[in-house]
Amino acid sequence: MLVPRLAEMEGEGDSQHSSVPLRNVDLAHMQERVKTTDEKWQTTSTRYEAGPKGEGYARIYVSSSRPPINWEGFTAECKRPTLTEIESIFEKYALDPPQEDIPYYIGNLDILPGERLDPGPEITGNPDLKDLHVAYHHIGGPGSGNRTHGEDIKNFRSYNEVYFGPGYKLWLAIEKHHIAKI
Repeated sequence: MLVPRLAEMEGEGDSQHSSVPLRNVDLAHMQERVKTTDEKWQTTSTRYEAGPKGEGYARIYVSSSRPPINWEGFTAECKRPTLTEIESIFEKYALDPPQEDIPYYIGNLDILPGERLDPGPEITGNPDLKDLHVAYHHIGGPGSGNRTHGEDIKNFRSYNEVYFGPGYKLWLAIEKHHIAKI
């Protein structure tokens, strides 16, 4: 169902925007289910380091600290940012990166049972791929993030911001001639 829908959106010229129904996710329930002591969860944090002055970039590293997440931040109402606001969000981390370590949790979290896409028996039946068909979540504070994605290995670099609640995702692709900076 997903692939035909993506093809339909592409054919309609709407590949830049997509909308999915909002899910009723209870924050208290989610907070209860995040177990940072559970072996299924990787608890880490992100640390930024500014690049050379005037170069306009920052590097992101895994930190050894494990600060607690501020769950109150998840209750803030988020409105769709304007293009100017989007630009300032990305510029903030490049030009004035945060000084504090930012918590970042990765793991299996079953908060929306029965609402997953079924990848089919070739994946669900293969024990070597067991983690591919388990709900997997990334939870972090503003500016947190996974340092490497699969596409990064193929000379593609990006930065994205995801907002809890209304579900906005901003994704910035970095032009190839800027990759050497990262």
